[in-house]
Amino acid sequence: MLHELTIQDSTYLDPEPLVPYPGLVFRVFETDPETRKLHGVLMDSVWQGEFVVYHSNGRVRYSGSFANGERDGPWFENRDAEPPEDIYEELV
Repeated sequence: MLHELTIQDSTYLDPEPLVPYPGLVFRVFETDPETRKLHGVLMDSVWQGEFVVYHSNGRVRYSGSFANGERDGPWFENRDAEPPEDIYEELV
């Protein structure tokens, strides 16, 4: 999990050998340790690939991709935790 990593100079490190951490990371809500708050992938200690942040009810809050630690391509943001009653109202 993300909170288990050590951060030095904005570099995410594996706490035991203190080397850059590669792989899938996630964070859960403090109030519900079964529900993911975010997940993404670190490569050479920077974000790479898909990155998703969730509302506490599991609905996607925002998502997008990273390339070499920088946002890459389109990002989707959904500020509302609850879906609208009529999806067509959202599209107008």
